[in-house]
Amino acid sequence: MSQPFRSALTFFAGITLAAVAAADTLQWGPAPQTVRKKTLEVHHYLDLAKTYRSSGDGPTIEEQLSGQLSTWERLVFVDRYDEVGAGRVGRFVRRYQEATSGGTANLAMPGPAGRMRPVKQTDTCATTMVGRDVRFTWVPKDQVYARLWERLDGPEDFLLGIDYDADVAAVLPGREVAVGDTWTVPVERAVSFLAPGGWRYFEPAKATQFSRTHKVGAGGEVAALLAVPAGKIEAKYEGKRSINGREYGVIRIELDVTSSADRREAFESVVPPEEAKDPRRLSSCVVETRYQGIGEVLWDLEARHLHHFQLKGNERVVMRLEKQVVDETDQAAALKQVSELEGTFELQLTDALPDPEPDSGGSTEKKGGE
Repeated sequence: MSQPFRSALTFFAGITLAAVAAADTLQWGPAPQTVRKKTLEVHHYLDLAKTYRSSGDGPTIEEQLSGQLSTWERLVFVDRYDEVGAGRVGRFVRRYQEATSGGTANLAMPGPAGRMRPVKQTDTCATTMVGRDVRFTWVPKDQVYARLWERLDGPEDFLLGIDYDADVAAVLPGREVAVGDTWTVPVERAVSFLAPGGWRYFEPAKATQFSRTHKVGAGGEVAALLAVPAGKIEAKYEGKRSINGREYGVIRIELDVTSSADRREAFESVVPPEEAKDPRRLSSCVVETRYQGIGEVLWDLEARHLHHFQLKGNERVVMRLEKQVVDETDQAAALKQVSELEGTFELQLTDALPDPEPDSGGSTEKKGGE
């Protein structure tokens, strides 16, 4: 065999070996007693694209209303993993350490003599979740996490909206993957990506049109809009990335999710002063949404927990209100109002060691990776 031919075989053998990369296992299962802090920051930027109304069988009239809404949200969860096995966290406790939300609406509304006038409304929200602990326990028979309050009791109905996943663990395929592998994430888990941790139960500080819109779900309680999502969530494994000497698995996601939810109760819970004596009764408040985004998950391969998640994209919100009114002839009619908002959103979720306890002398035991 000639030397050039032997060299060629060696070269091609090298290519073949390099192409067969070792698979990586993507599992959610930090070491028992690991404590991690997750910080979530979300921003929505929405333009009021169109608002119109109709009464009974009358014509549709577009209203002279325009403006922008910007909202923000910051949450801090601290999770302590008590029991882990078979690639799943069996029992953990989540403390809601911090939760704040708010935003601003800059609107142009009709004023005296038909002139447009600027209106600015701001909103800050708080939740009684802060300082409370929730224990999650995996129930194999039902394949769900049971939830209960720990240390401090809280409203039982709040537990229904809390979601276990503040790690974006829904993205994991539950098997080994190689670079380039793709899979589909069940769209029912859209809340893991668009509202990690589930409902926040924010209450506005004051009653305004903007605070109502915010609470109903336009840039606000997104988890409440995702009870029955549709669409698709696709994932692709892009290999490893080294950061400060530690390797993370890189998962790219693309989502296109739509939803429709009845938010009548939330709408009626915030009554601006100018509507306090309004005799019209609300029949329905349906909010339709669409989220299209591209994101990246960095997964700690050794410690088996999230390192970082970011998601950016476009959103569309359509609010459809229907009220019952009585005209001058005592005839009942339906007043319909539709508001369309379009814009962008961005979300970041980071995972880190919790802050040292005040009496710990400034040291924190490092478990489950940096």
